[in-house]
Amino acid sequence: MKEEEKKYYVYAYLDPRYSKGYKYEFKRGTYYTKYKPFYIGAALKVNYKRHLSGNKSNILVQKRIKKIRDNGKEPIIKVLRKYSLRKKSLELEIRLIKGIGRKDIKTGPLLNRTDGGLGSLNPNKKNRKNQSKVSKRIWKNQEFRIKMSERLKNNWDNITYRKNMIEISKKTWENPELKIRTANLTRERNLKNWKDPEYRKKMKKIGQKTWEENSESRKKLSEKAKERWKNIKWKKERSPRGERSGRSKLTEKEVLEMRKLSKTTQYSYLELIKLFKVSRSTVTRIINRHSWTHI
Repeated sequence: MKEEEKKYYVYAYLDPRYSKGYKYEFKRGTYYTKYKPFYIGAALKVNYKRHLSGNKSNILVQKRIKKIRDNGKEPIIKVLRKYSLRKKSLELEIRLIKGIGRKDIKTGPLLNRTDGGLGSLNPNKKNRKNQSKVSKRIWKNQEFRIKMSERLKNNWDNITYRKNMIEISKKTWENPELKIRTANLTRERNLKNWKDPEYRKKMKKIGQKTWEENSESRKKLSEKAKERWKNIKWKKERSPRGERSGRSKLTEKEVLEMRKLSKTTQYSYLELIKLFKVSRSTVTRIINRHSWTHI
């Protein structure tokens, strides 16, 4: 990174549709702005314009930017202060958010979801770990958890919000790399959890309760299973063949060896029966390819 890019910017996103003139008083002075502020942030020079390129860390900010652009305008970004130290930029961010006020807690116009001091200032792994530690510490607070759950429930009751969230998830899920990464993570997590016998008992109890109480979900699942089972390709893929079936006495390697030996004149049917310890019918079916047809 260059020396200029290493600087931490404290910036404000302003809405050009509201130009009445705004004044906010602080202990260290007053902040005047012509346009209405809707977001305060602190980031490196590389990252302070990230919301314009469709960063989905704050959906409310993205919606506001979309509304501004629909009116044929662009949001104004005003750099308030530049710092060489990260700590100072975070301190100023916290002071500004507290002084101007947040919309979600009805203290001001800002769309920030926190009181500041957590922003993505550095793309390093160390910074991400520090952020996760801070977020875990905040999440331990029960009052904060209750407030967040209530807010999420209220948002989810709104039909337009729900539709937008579904569309965003669909678009993100179209990325094949993200699909593979999430699938691998879920597999690893499930395997770790499933090794714990207490976790297994809990999951079984939850499954039994939902299956007994909810009759509609039972009907839906049975209908889906019936439709899938009608598909011949799906049926072949899902049906246990060869080693996967519980009744198989042989492995794939043994079956291939049997077919190779049957082509040579050295081994007869009786010798193959004795060698692999199976019945005559199984040997004939394997050699004539009536069974184990997939290999």
